[in-house]
Amino acid sequence: MDVIQDGSEQRGTVTIKTVAKLAGVSISTVSRVLNNPESVTEDKRLRVNRAIEELRYVPNPVARALGSRKVGSIAIVVPTILNPLMNEAMRGIIEVLDEGCYDAIVFDSNEDFAREQTFYELLPHKMVEGAIFLASAGRELDFDALAEKMPVALISRPEIPTKVDTFVSDERYGMRLLAEHLAALGHKEVGHIGGAFGNSSAMLRFDYFKDALDHLRLPWHPEYNTFCDWSIHGGYEAMLRLVKRTQRPSAIICSTDLIALGAMAGARELGIRIPEELSVTGFDNAPSSPFIYPSLTTLKYPNYRLGRLAARAVLRRLRLKDRRIIRKVIPLELIQRNSTTELHSI
Repeated sequence: MDVIQDGSEQRGTVTIKTVAKLAGVSISTVSRVLNNPESVTEDKRLRVNRAIEELRYVPNPVARALGSRKVGSIAIVVPTILNPLMNEAMRGIIEVLDEGCYDAIVFDSNEDFAREQTFYELLPHKMVEGAIFLASAGRELDFDALAEKMPVALISRPEIPTKVDTFVSDERYGMRLLAEHLAALGHKEVGHIGGAFGNSSAMLRFDYFKDALDHLRLPWHPEYNTFCDWSIHGGYEAMLRLVKRTQRPSAIICSTDLIALGAMAGARELGIRIPEELSVTGFDNAPSSPFIYPSLTTLKYPNYRLGRLAARAVLRRLRLKDRRIIRKVIPLELIQRNSTTELHSI
């Protein structure tokens, strides 16, 4: 907490010990005046404040934060900052944190689970008071253990902890909406392009896809399905793989809009017309999806709202640690655009 006095010349280092000596109090009393003044008698507060003013002592904000355990920062852990949907959620988080006078520190795992796990392990030792984990970089984590050390909220994660607030969309219902839409258009051979194989979120959406086909009594063909990176390029390469197979579906549901955009680009390169020869859907309504050609059928995904809800939950838990656990599931809505059409017109 050593600070050099103001002025063009260094006239000596003023420390908390210097303040305590001038005020005639203990160092711990000065610390309490700085961090928790209501715990100190008025007489001692006045003496300490007079000494601070006379010495022009400026406390180190980092040291004060360590003393009070209030640093005014919340961690946001994301698998990638390149996905515009992550940015929508982060926008919601940051707006709420700003309203509560908190800063956000973003940790990007770059789709690497080992890196995400490192963040998880180091957060209790970082200058943050709470954490929001947005989506998954691979496998599940023990968030109940982390919640013993700080408030935590999860957005679109597969875990169902008992001590952490979680906010998700009803992806099972959303996948069923997409499958029902395609079935209503006459499609019986429906494929799926999922995110990275082994990723917990990708595998959940794949399970929901198979459940949706089973619900509609539509056949499931392993050769109509593949996995790829969570990116436009991943979707492009996945489409190239699919069309090289002996048979291909008449419609494809992609795990994200970014994957769908890449898949559509791959199809166009191969001379496959969308939707005339292949109907394609996304899943999460990326900002560009209404403006591409053809515009993408997808789901209305509440990323911004999820971000705001999670941030509010963390701030509330900072004030009331024993508050009941929240698990909120938000329904999804179908957005029908021009990338899907009736089978008989193919």
